[in-house]
Amino acid sequence: MNDRVKSEDTICKLVENSGLIEDEQHIVLGLSGGPDSVCLFDVLKRLSDKKRIHIYPVHVNHMIRGKDADRDQAYVKALCKENGITCRIVRFNCKETAEELGVTTEEAGRMKRYEAFAETAKNIEAGGTDKSKIVIATAHNADDQVETILFRILRGTGIDGLSGMKELRRDKSGFSVIKPLLGVRKADINRYCEEKSLNPCKDNTNEQAIYDRNRIRLELIPYLKKYNPNIEEGILRLGNSAREDSELLEECSKISYDAHFAGENPFEIIFDEDLKTVAAPFRRRAVARGFAKLGLEDDVSFSHYELMDKVMESDSPSASADLPKGYKFSRRYDKLALTAPCENSRKIPLLRTEKMAAEFYDEAEYEKGRFAAFDAELLEKEYGADFDSLIEVRSRKAGDFLSGKTGRKKIQDLFVDEKIPKMVRDEIFLAAIGNEILFIPMEKGVFNKARYNGKYFLSEDTKNAFIIEIFSAV
Repeated sequence: MNDRVKSEDTICKLVENSGLIEDEQHIVLGLSGGPDSVCLFDVLKRLSDKKRIHIYPVHVNHMIRGKDADRDQAYVKALCKENGITCRIVRFNCKETAEELGVTTEEAGRMKRYEAFAETAKNIEAGGTDKSKIVIATAHNADDQVETILFRILRGTGIDGLSGMKELRRDKSGFSVIKPLLGVRKADINRYCEEKSLNPCKDNTNEQAIYDRNRIRLELIPYLKKYNPNIEEGILRLGNSAREDSELLEECSKISYDAHFAGENPFEIIFDEDLKTVAAPFRRRAVARGFAKLGLEDDVSFSHYELMDKVMESDSPSASADLPKGYKFSRRYDKLALTAPCENSRKIPLLRTEKMAAEFYDEAEYEKGRFAAFDAELLEKEYGADFDSLIEVRSRKAGDFLSGKTGRKKIQDLFVDEKIPKMVRDEIFLAAIGNEILFIPMEKGVFNKARYNGKYFLSEDTKNAFIIEIFSAV
């Protein structure tokens, strides 16, 4: 999508054929009032009847540029009204927010914009629209892509950073974020607006070298053109090439992730220690995939991965590394733990299940007291073919029972018989389906021996074994 666009008609065709705009989509559009977003607004409006799409413009007034910002707001409101479309206006003091969060005004503005976009998308979903039909669209163009790649190079990026911005990604709320103009040069967007008499707003701060990106555009790129007059095209080709390599490595890293995955709960992901033997590009991407699943995506640097490598190679069975935003990477003997910041995360164990032919089952391969082996067919007969999806690790509930040789025993009675202090009982975790307890793992100082459901034990007639493993998060 990076071939130079020759006319405004080509922009419409490019957006329509990008694969990003589908029939009957609900599109939340970031509409600043500048040439890029006004161009995209006009293109989407022209496609709206043909594609049966719905447009929800959102304008964020950062209250930095005073009367100029108010002028942009008024322009956007009038533009939408003229086209019979309601525009959501969000006003916030960007400088105050930046100071409160300890970030730059650029970063604070970006955070607030995407927060506003996500809120609008959630409101549309709450109104009954399927989430898969809702997208957030921003008007980043090819020149923005060049600036992004150069900015990341200056900060010391890897191959993913060289890839630049993606045309399609998911935000933290699970909504798709699309950039339909990412292959269009700024000059062509300006020409489109001129030929269509759109008269977009002009942000004079874009011509001032007061932000890093402005300095890249106004100072660095003109300087680099002394060495290569077509430097933008060269950087865009670099980005495309890096993206292809990055996507291939990402696919390959899925294999490493699955091969060494050892368990998870909402706050932790566990790998076996053999992950350290995997080639660095796949190993680090597997770890990145895990942290992304826990909520940490954009703040892990190369130096952080080097720290995690040292933890993997450490002789200490409890070595650890602190990561941004309270996340942690640590060793737990022969396991590697990725941990999200949560006061109770260390209290929630990790569950792993596996089904195998009984002839291949060997109890010596599992940690004593931390696993249970059952007859898969007996569980299936009792709970159906998807019984494994019903298993949960939790603390006790009223009505819980454990089946044994002499019948059922209430968990409450078991705890009383074992003289478990009342204050500790809710801290004990159980593997259960409904109220039937399958397995209580061994815990030092609480249960010196694990407890098992006797109803589904393995026998000579067992064809398939079903293994439940519980890893302590302590």
